[in-house]
Amino acid sequence: MEWTLPTHLQVIAWPDPVVDRLGFAPQSIYTELAWTPILGPASILAYRRIAGALEHHPDGYRLDVVELATSLGLGAGTGAHSAIARTLRRIAAFHLAVFTDAGTYAIRRRIPPLTARQANRLSPSLARVVRGYEQRHHGGVTTTRTA
Repeated sequence: MEWTLPTHLQVIAWPDPVVDRLGFAPQSIYTELAWTPILGPASILAYRRIAGALEHHPDGYRLDVVELATSLGLGAGTGAHSAIARTLRRIAAFHLAVFTDAGTYAIRRRIPPLTARQANRLSPSLARVVRGYEQRHHGGVTTTRTA
């Protein structure tokens, strides 16, 4: 039997003291510029919506998966191979979220700086811009991680 994404998920924060301190807000330009080439546009939009809502619901909230999917242009399906299921799994694959059980999705409140490997995937001009945002955000120190 194939796994089907529930039509509703309980979203909670996935605390990480280091990322919470060094990371960038979901709605930041850094999130868009640095992470879109890594995660893809649907995953970035979904991450921004899901993590961003935690600002208004710090103790967690109930996410209507079908509403999210249709608002992102991903269709209304929630089967194992649906666009929204792939999107949520992709966010988790990059350690920005985790399914703690079948109905709970824990997501990081902030997005970490890119790893060196991820940064190397950017075009040279975009890499310079991203490094500049990292340096300004962290007081002149580049925070690109090595792993």
